[in-house]
Amino acid sequence: MRVEIRVLEPDIVAITESWVDERISDEELHIQGYAIFRKDRKLEIKGGEVLIYVKDNLAVSEIKMENDFLEELWCKLKYKGHRELLTGVSSSSSFYLFIKAIS
Repeated sequence: MRVEIRVLEPDIVAITESWVDERISDEELHIQGYAIFRKDRKLEIKGGEVLIYVKDNLAVSEIKMENDFLEELWCKLKYKGHRELLTGVSSSSSFYLFIKAIS
């Protein structure tokens, strides 16, 4: 994945089902030239974690969502001379857990 990102140089990379947790540091996930945003699953179930990489030359801020069931991550980007862009990523497996919990 790192090689593809270096070759393609996308502004944004969103990843679902990353399986990263608090035992894996941001430094281990770091890709040069990118800021990383992550949301690890709080429940004791594997899978579902999400990541967003954004080029570090872009103005970006994370939008915090307090939700124990859904692994979703949202960022707001500002491109020069353009409106803001809202981008996000969500794990589909976490949606199933949310529906199951409220049923």
